[in-house]
Amino acid sequence: MKVPSRSIVVLVSDFEEGVSVGEMLAEVTALAQSGAKIVGLAALDDSGTARFHQGYAQMVATAGMPVAAVSPERLADWVGDQIRGQAAQLSKSPVGTLLS
Repeated sequence: MKVPSRSIVVLVSDFEEGVSVGEMLAEVTALAQSGAKIVGLAALDDSGTARFHQGYAQMVATAGMPVAAVSPERLADWVGDQIRGQAAQLSKSPVGTLLS
């Protein structure tokens, strides 16, 4: 990234990554420290139920990537809030679940 502060990285995942947890957290930390805007979108199944590894998602959130499981109807609002720095209060945990 030439200008990280003007970059947005969106990760759509079930947080059951194929790399080591340490590598995943190192990448998230590096991206967060670079100034890039980063957000994680947890996977949903066909019925709209969140299906992701909450432990790994919590680790990623703690490393600097806000994570939420949001419905398609709420996706643009949530990502927009994250980019503008207006983190929605999803729950007391950095891993929020905002489903409609």
